[in-house]
Amino acid sequence: MAPFAADAQENFPVNSPHDIRPDYYAITNAIIYTDAQSKMEKATLIVKDGKIENVGVGIPIPSGAKVIDAKSKFIYPSFIDLYSNYGINIPAPPRSQGRERPQQFLSDKKGAYNWNEAIRAEMNAAEYFNYDEKRSKQYLESGFGIVLTGIQDGICRGTSALVLLGEGRENELLINPKAAAGFSFNKGSSSQDYPGSLMGSIALIRQTYFDARWYKTQSKQQDITLDAFIQSQSLPQVFEVDNKLSILRADKIGREFSVQYIIKGAGDEYQRLNEIRDAKVPLIIPVNFPKPNDVEDPFDASYVSLTDLKHWEMAPANARLLHDVGLEFAITSQGCETSADFWKNLRKAVQYGLSEQEALKALTENPAKWIRANNIGSLKKGMLANFFISNKNIFNKDAVVLENWVRGKKNMVNDPPPFDVRGNYKIALKGYDNYVMKIDGEMNKPSVALMAVDTLKAAYTNQFNIINIVFKAAKKSEQNIRLSAWPESIENMGDTLQQVKKLSGQAQMADGSFENFSATWYEAFKNNNRKKDSVPDLRMGDLIYPFVDYGWKDAPQTEAIVFKNVTVWSNEKEGVLKETDVAISNGKIVSVGKNLSLANAKIIDATGKHLTNGIIDEHSHIAIFRGVNECTQAVTSEVRIGDVVNSEDINIYRQLAGGVTSSQLLHGSCNPIGGQSALIKLRWGLAPEKMKIEHADGFIKFALGENVKQSNWGDRATFRYPQTRMGVEQVYFDAFIRAKEYEKNMKETPALTRKDLELDALVEILNKKRFITCHSYVQSEINMLIHVADSMGFKVNTFTHILEGYKVADKMKAHGVNASTFADWWAYKYEVTEAIPYNAAIMTKVGLTVAINSDDAEMGRRLNQEAAKTIKYGNMSEEQAWKMVTLNPAKMLHLDDRLGSIKPGKDADLVLWTDNPLSIYAKPAMTFVDGICYYSLEKDETLRKYIREERQRLINKMIAAKQAGEKTEKKVSIVEEEYHCEH
Repeated sequence: MAPFAADAQENFPVNSPHDIRPDYYAITNAIIYTDAQSKMEKATLIVKDGKIENVGVGIPIPSGAKVIDAKSKFIYPSFIDLYSNYGINIPAPPRSQGRERPQQFLSDKKGAYNWNEAIRAEMNAAEYFNYDEKRSKQYLESGFGIVLTGIQDGICRGTSALVLLGEGRENELLINPKAAAGFSFNKGSSSQDYPGSLMGSIALIRQTYFDARWYKTQSKQQDITLDAFIQSQSLPQVFEVDNKLSILRADKIGREFSVQYIIKGAGDEYQRLNEIRDAKVPLIIPVNFPKPNDVEDPFDASYVSLTDLKHWEMAPANARLLHDVGLEFAITSQGCETSADFWKNLRKAVQYGLSEQEALKALTENPAKWIRANNIGSLKKGMLANFFISNKNIFNKDAVVLENWVRGKKNMVNDPPPFDVRGNYKIALKGYDNYVMKIDGEMNKPSVALMAVDTLKAAYTNQFNIINIVFKAAKKSEQNIRLSAWPESIENMGDTLQQVKKLSGQAQMADGSFENFSATWYEAFKNNNRKKDSVPDLRMGDLIYPFVDYGWKDAPQTEAIVFKNVTVWSNEKEGVLKETDVAISNGKIVSVGKNLSLANAKIIDATGKHLTNGIIDEHSHIAIFRGVNECTQAVTSEVRIGDVVNSEDINIYRQLAGGVTSSQLLHGSCNPIGGQSALIKLRWGLAPEKMKIEHADGFIKFALGENVKQSNWGDRATFRYPQTRMGVEQVYFDAFIRAKEYEKNMKETPALTRKDLELDALVEILNKKRFITCHSYVQSEINMLIHVADSMGFKVNTFTHILEGYKVADKMKAHGVNASTFADWWAYKYEVTEAIPYNAAIMTKVGLTVAINSDDAEMGRRLNQEAAKTIKYGNMSEEQAWKMVTLNPAKMLHLDDRLGSIKPGKDADLVLWTDNPLSIYAKPAMTFVDGICYYSLEKDETLRKYIREERQRLINKMIAAKQAGEKTEKKVSIVEEEYHCEH
């Protein structure tokens, strides 16, 4: 670490006689916390030239040191904030906005910089740092002495600087100009289109790491950005995220590239406590707790989600819950509008169970350790003299920071009043001899009133121990009375408190004349008007997973179950079996037959009900976070839906309620070659990685038609290739020609070949390790892609939508491609004008494997009924229709060895229906994934009751908080966007 400014010789000219006297202080009789664990009573702190020379009890006071008596006061190490943009002001370049802004594919930053503007590793915060008096004052009032300040713009944000607070020249305040490197998932002010989604941001970060490795050893071109990126890898790496799931996303990147990020979270970490604990990431957490919502109006309350209601209650416990599971964290003031907000919320975190010791550690030792600054964070010999002095234990609600010393320089924060003027006084003033003057309120901000038959309220100020009081006249027609007085008699009341016993001065009366004035204290003030401090309600509701409606507090477990006397839709050669038993255990189907028994199994009498395997949705866009499309380039095979699975999406639960147990989460259809799919089971309440189907093959989304040539994107979308259907074909040829050349180079000269995540995915397709699901409509384009695939040596696994598949079913069969279609969608845009509802039946009769998919969150809840439509339109048998949403999609996704039918050894992904599953009257009574009941009608009713009661409890608590004086806010909870192909 660079030397502290206090160690440096003076290198600026001084326009006055030089003062070379050392700054030498002995602060005595204080209660000193040398670190979070160690406390000294009646101790002395010796400060010389910005450093701590000595600290202890009974230590000698050096000759020449200025003695400051801090009797009964508290001294703490100044806090360190690791997430700030203090003093950084970089004006953003003017950009054209909205739909009129043309598409931009490369950086327009002049110079030998990276191709993408969001990668800004060359930026150094130290070069932009300027002292900011207003913000410095707020930090000092909050107890901070040092901040890590950085450029909070872009995905790769360059280096942050460690700086001192308080007044001074920038070269004096700068401790370490390159103390850390910064990252986020937000591209910030970059005017480039790419990345246009969260998964694009993740892909860009991953590619940048690979580019840096290649550039370091092989590149012959210069890249200032990558040079800086490589140099910054030895620094602590601070990664900002905006929710708890993105902590896991960032940590996954870190593990891939052997980087331990310090992750700045959003304060909701407790909502994924176990997974974040297992990640063992150091966290920077805010204490900007939400205000209670104004929910007295039932209409207003209906717009606030259960998630937001519960987060208001539980956010103050975040730090304590993290500590309870063994996680280390630092605390940032980021998000607190004022120092008063910071102190209020920090103390609230302590009220909710965080120990004072751990709070101090999170504000001093942990940030110092993580930023590798071994001269700050505690008060020990040789350390930087950064400390603050408070009147009381700083976690006491009445405590205030009096002084904040930074590098041995005192910054006055709150001047302690020289005396306590509060009390009841008999006054001597012409015309007011019968009045009593009452001074009460806070010692720093007293309130004054003259009281007799009427009451005159007053404004009070104290400057240089001259007290000015202005009494407002009782009548508007009269003038105010103005007093100027000074303490004539002061009595020492113990410790450092001095009580005023008599005031003397003059008063200017309403008529402008002057009269002598005196006030004699006769009793201590009684603050009868002061509201009693409200005792916060620290009781909290259950922590539920996921942290949304219908989350569970106790994880459902796999069970051994025997379903008795049920109609079994086996999807095997046995067909539909009447009055049959099915036994499951350890997440697998054990046996199917009559009169089954299983040791210690739960028996479910399913007489009159139907048991099927779970519905598999081959084409879904639920559970995707911050963008289903990376539309910014024609080929984005590097992006992965698996990076942005949203386990908190309520549609997971809703589709379990419709009998769906597995889904392929597909990229959208805005480019010819889109992103990689995620295959998930709807394991409601588990984290994203736990939802993914283990050892599943990789899939990827391709697309044809109007979307990819940007037909309906508006006037802005005229720059990205392709613009025609011919261009779409050329994109495919170009992509796979490049992929073949890349594969050849990777085999022959791997050390010289730049790893390209985009081409890696295409090579996997060529090698039958990744499989294509292609958005398609018209026969000409279907024929085109089959021709491209045959020419380039790969296969199309599935045509999805495929609404003109009935025209080319024979060619599809020859190619060996599957078909996943809609039951009866047509005429919703030009290229589907020739769609017919008989499509699925015709393709089936030709011999294709056909599925019915949703592409829509709402339709995914009734895929059983969509399958039934093929009976109406195509005269399909019930078993054929049912396979279209179960066994057939399992085959398309290469999962039929474990899903899609009821057969011993397969996964126990089952649905118990109240009726024939193809009936509009059928409801899933129970839905099992891996033998775990994630949904049942009985559980659903219990959860609905819990939601009603929990909402009402929290609304009542919020109303009580408002009545107790807490500030509220109007709020409409954010609803995450639901996606389908067109998005």
